[in-house]
Amino acid sequence: MTLPPGLITFIYKKRWDIEKVFDQFKNKLMENKAWAKSLNAKCAQAQFMVLAHNLTLILERKLESEEGISDTKIENKRTLRIQRDLAKIKKAGRKENPLVTRPYKAVQRSFQFIRWLRDSLLVKTHWRQAIDDLRPFMTAYLS
Repeated sequence: MTLPPGLITFIYKKRWDIEKVFDQFKNKLMENKAWAKSLNAKCAQAQFMVLAHNLTLILERKLESEEGISDTKIENKRTLRIQRDLAKIKKAGRKENPLVTRPYKAVQRSFQFIRWLRDSLLVKTHWRQAIDDLRPFMTAYLS
């Protein structure tokens, strides 16, 4: 009972972020079973998955810094959630926790972003064309 308020929630959120990355591998990147049975093969697969995740993050940062493209639909959704949370906190007379309102990057990439990336790589789309194709995906959900 000596832990500061919100610490357990923050730790749980970090754990949840890790779970979301595994969920992305399984459901969006379709890596839901091992390629082989040997320990070496399983380790290699895990390393490829981590590499793919990190390369995706690097690409996402490059798109934001050089092309001005970010996943605004996810950012807007998060901003609305934070505003609702802050209103509840204020109404309850509590103090806001900076861990809740700090700058944040989504743990998961949107399915539309992953589809765009996969399709652009498979078809070998030219960078400029791929960027033009991506812009509408990052501003609104497609139906």
